[in-house]
Amino acid sequence: MDVALTLANQVFIMFLIMLIGFCLYHFRFVGEKTADDMTTVLLYIVTPALILKTYQEEYSAEKAKNLLVALGVAALAMLLGIIVSFLARIKSDKKRADIEQFAACFPNNGFMGIPLVVSVAGTTGVFFSNTYLMMFQLAVWTFGVAILQKANGIKFTPKTVLKLFANPTVISVFVGLICYFARIRFPKPVTETCNYLSNMNTPLAMLVAGMLIARVDILKSFRRLRNYYIVFLRLIVFPCILIAVFRFLPASYEIKQYIMIVTACPTATNTILFAKKFNRDVETASHIFGLSTLLSIVTIPLILYLYSVVVS
Repeated sequence: MDVALTLANQVFIMFLIMLIGFCLYHFRFVGEKTADDMTTVLLYIVTPALILKTYQEEYSAEKAKNLLVALGVAALAMLLGIIVSFLARIKSDKKRADIEQFAACFPNNGFMGIPLVVSVAGTTGVFFSNTYLMMFQLAVWTFGVAILQKANGIKFTPKTVLKLFANPTVISVFVGLICYFARIRFPKPVTETCNYLSNMNTPLAMLVAGMLIARVDILKSFRRLRNYYIVFLRLIVFPCILIAVFRFLPASYEIKQYIMIVTACPTATNTILFAKKFNRDVETASHIFGLSTLLSIVTIPLILYLYSVVVS
């Protein structure tokens, strides 16, 4: 119950930061170009720095073994998330089907998940939970982009697939892993630079999300019943399926708990960012994001409490 209360408090703090971003845009303290520029910094600078920082730790055989276990658990969780996301296409119209599936599939594991794990388990939890961030980045830049680009009639070739991996976020995943297992440490100035940049992750992500939501009528998110179905898949159906699988999965309670926290998060901020990037339905993406973030204040603590009862 202590973990659930801690998480509830942290989620509420993040929502307050998002509200600040909403007000900044709504009252015209910042404009659309500012929000777009901050989005670029977030996706291409801050997130890669966060990934690189996490794996600049001293190597230990035991920790490396547990990291590989966590990587397997994270891969399984991501695969289950992709499978569940196809339920979002049931009775969906063509205009929204792709973005609804994206919203149901990908949780806000980096921008919200990491601070939540820190509040419960500190940097040790982040070290293992970031394995899901790796799976997330790989999946979002392949499966996720494929969903959105397919709707635009773009065909995939070996060249276009390779191009998807040639971005700073995915590259940082591989560089971080190589550095950890090869025991390569960055010079201190580089490490400190990554530290400063990664500390911007949560506040910058929530400010950007608030600004993007401010562009649409957020009250519509509460009036469209279809949004509740997508949010139900993301916040309840998928986490409950994962809990059932984790009940019988031979991995440590703590590692599964770290992955559980990040996968129980609301719809990813990337849903809005990518909807804009690939000219999809930004309004629907914003509505689902806002609604899921608000409701996650209640669902995340409940899911983690259920996990502690079922899996312990």
